[in-house]
Amino acid sequence: MAPLLIAGWFIGTFIAKVADLGILYVKNQYEYRDVKGKLKKLEKNLRKIQAALFEVDKRRITNPGLEEWLWDLKDSVYAAEDVIDGFEYNLLEDIAKGKNQLIFEEQSKDRAKIKNKFIHTLKLLAFCDKDLNQLDDAIKKFSELVDELGKLLKVVELNVATNKKDDAEIPNWRRTTSPIKPRPPRGRDEEVTELKNLLNTGNNLNPDSNNFSLVSIVGPGGIGKTELARLVYNDESLKFDIKAWVCVCNNFDVRRLSIEIIESAAIHRHIGLHSINNLDEILKLTDLHSISNLDEIQKILSECLKDKRVLVVLDDVWEESVAIWENLCSAFRSGHKGCRIIVTTQLESVAKMMGTRDIVNLDGLDDTVNWELLKDCSLSDQKHAEHRRLERIGWEISQKLGGSPLAAVTVGRALKYDLKEEHWRRILHKKIYEIEEKEGDIVSVLRLSYEQLPAYLKQCYISCSLFPKNHSFERDDLLQMWMALGFVQANDKHDRMEDIGQDLINELSSRSFFVNAKRKEDKFVIHAVLHELADCISDGEYFRLDDEYEGNQPIRIPDKARHIYVTADNLVMFSKILCKKDNVRSLIVAGDLSHGIPKSDFVDSLKEVLDSLKCLRLLILSVLGSGLPKAIGGLKHLRYLEIPGDVITEWPESFFNLYHLQWVNLKMCSKNLLLPEKMNRLIRLR
Repeated sequence: MAPLLIAGWFIGTFIAKVADLGILYVKNQYEYRDVKGKLKKLEKNLRKIQAALFEVDKRRITNPGLEEWLWDLKDSVYAAEDVIDGFEYNLLEDIAKGKNQLIFEEQSKDRAKIKNKFIHTLKLLAFCDKDLNQLDDAIKKFSELVDELGKLLKVVELNVATNKKDDAEIPNWRRTTSPIKPRPPRGRDEEVTELKNLLNTGNNLNPDSNNFSLVSIVGPGGIGKTELARLVYNDESLKFDIKAWVCVCNNFDVRRLSIEIIESAAIHRHIGLHSINNLDEILKLTDLHSISNLDEIQKILSECLKDKRVLVVLDDVWEESVAIWENLCSAFRSGHKGCRIIVTTQLESVAKMMGTRDIVNLDGLDDTVNWELLKDCSLSDQKHAEHRRLERIGWEISQKLGGSPLAAVTVGRALKYDLKEEHWRRILHKKIYEIEEKEGDIVSVLRLSYEQLPAYLKQCYISCSLFPKNHSFERDDLLQMWMALGFVQANDKHDRMEDIGQDLINELSSRSFFVNAKRKEDKFVIHAVLHELADCISDGEYFRLDDEYEGNQPIRIPDKARHIYVTADNLVMFSKILCKKDNVRSLIVAGDLSHGIPKSDFVDSLKEVLDSLKCLRLLILSVLGSGLPKAIGGLKHLRYLEIPGDVITEWPESFFNLYHLQWVNLKMCSKNLLLPEKMNRLIRLR
């Protein structure tokens, strides 16, 4: 699942980097062993792969063979990137030692600006046969991957021909033109009152219109936006001549929406309104779906709304185009001044694009309220006195749901299926996405949120699953980690990488993936259910060996794991297993050592692990048994290092050979800590 979903981002970062940098760093250096010819073949093969995978991603083709092939591709790209990284390390070492003053003077400039000088300097370097052998291996592997891809695509094409689906098709569970009367949403009394007041007042008119106003309901998937809109839509105390409900989803087609508004209006007219400006006659004589001309459809809609007080709900809007929105709204200008449009969306940017002055923001429900909802769905027909133990387990389960009402309903139904304590405990220890669900439940809803992300945001979001649920992220730390892992890519405007990273964080926040941590305005967290979705999508690439694994129970780190979070205790306990994962690119050692584990054991285990994980780009150590281990000097790919500064008394000589290092984050650091002059050798430090 994950490789296909993130293909766009994956191609845009790793493959492009290998194709561009690989050729720039090595092309024209030697005729030795026909390097130039092989690189041309590599470039050709990469472009074939890139074109094929963009098509696979666009058409949302899923195939087990393709998914396995994509993981193989990712490993191959990682290996090729390590080769290129090694070439660059040799260059940086040469610069640090002062052999190339021309480039040394440019060390503070962005990488893009000095690339040409890097290439010039590379001509002065000689690569050994080992380097070129590794490059040969990478080129050979990509050639094999192209052949395998060709065979797979032939099979996939046959399947697609017989099972073709409309990309813009709206899921059945989202189709809602005649909303049923819902139960009042729990814990939303303030929001209900606010929304009703906004619909009743006339002070929130759209600035571009004299007769209709907009109200947006914004929040993450599964938080209850649609239910809140339904409640107000069905409220008989709100007087409208016409009501229309349309699910927009990812298909903001003005013609389709206009037709569905007309059809919904014909059904949901006020009971005393027998005719809507000859609409009945129009619908009898005209097949709206046969009319291809948008202007003609808009005229019918405009006539339908003329001089009427209308309430229209546009549910689940993703489109951010001002032009398309204005095209739809043109018909609403013929309505009465009391016309109202409710928009539900996960994107704050959509609400702003539409010119909404009034936004109702939905956050997670209070823990107690969400527990009551879960209990109603699981024990509604039972005598609670007979299930006290189940209630205690159910309360624990509800605390994992982040206040998501949809998650409470989904899990509650799964609990109701079996009222045995053993079953409830199994649910307690499961991830939400592991609970069997039907179409329309929490995973389906949240997957839509993920699929609507631009390609460049998908891996940024998934990477956050490396940290535990409810982890508070600091803005600067997170963007530095993303930059270290290559998730932040330069743009055509030559903006600073830090500014581009800030934009990525802001965009995820505006899409309701990040929310401010409680009482910490400068920090933010990922909503609990969105964290579990990221866990699901990562498919083991981001793996946590945390408190759940404490004890002597056997563990298995997935073969796909490339980023690992481990507690200090578990580092000691499972160091032998960790040492086998020599292709890991991120390692986070969190928490404090238990009193029963000697510091010397931790020091030995950490040294052993660092000696094995030579491909690390990111290393975070929340505890150091003593000083910084000498083994850290062997991590020549390292970009980001975070360590407790209060125990640093000296720096091992090998540390100053980390020429790729860009960030050293010293936590709990004394202001009086003096950094050695040799830090100047780390010419990539930002």
